[in-house]
Amino acid sequence: MLAKSVDSPVITARCAMLGGLRSEKENELGATELLSRTWLRQTKDISEEQVSLLTDFNASSISAFGGRNTVGASLTTLGAFETDMRELFENLIINSEFGDDIVSREKVLMKEQISLRDDNPAQQAIRMFMSSMFGEHPYHRDNLGTESSVETLNGQLLNKYLTRNLSAKNMNFVIVGDFDEDAWIESIENICSQL
Repeated sequence: MLAKSVDSPVITARCAMLGGLRSEKENELGATELLSRTWLRQTKDISEEQVSLLTDFNASSISAFGGRNTVGASLTTLGAFETDMRELFENLIINSEFGDDIVSREKVLMKEQISLRDDNPAQQAIRMFMSSMFGEHPYHRDNLGTESSVETLNGQLLNKYLTRNLSAKNMNFVIVGDFDEDAWIESIENICSQL
């Protein structure tokens, strides 16, 4: 879906796919959360630091997201930086790598969150409620997984999980703002042709 609007210099692009928590296998609990923290961070040729510098320098943001039903990618940029950021966004979707250092760092943070959550009575009540309400349905699971499930996650597993969800038939794009329509159509076609 392309929605042209010249009212603002901001361009927002979203790419979403069905997946998320409901698509996690038992050995992947917490994969959606870890994916949302580690995908689009680097490629073989562009380091995490370079991606961060490029987005900051261009007043932009690129991030991944994941929830109970979806995983996806998001770009927000200004029209003046559209070309560079669209190309980076496309490159990251197609060529992202899950660096061991990034995955390890985020796993530590997730395990800390799990530990803090376990000490919070309100969080315990929410988890018990979800378990009672959804029974064996995947929604009964916690998005963060468990400390033991997070420990088993790695870049190779995340890559398999992403590959399972990342397909042209499963992707939906929305671009909003004063953007170059032909260039975005070309980028979307390129992304879809390489999956």
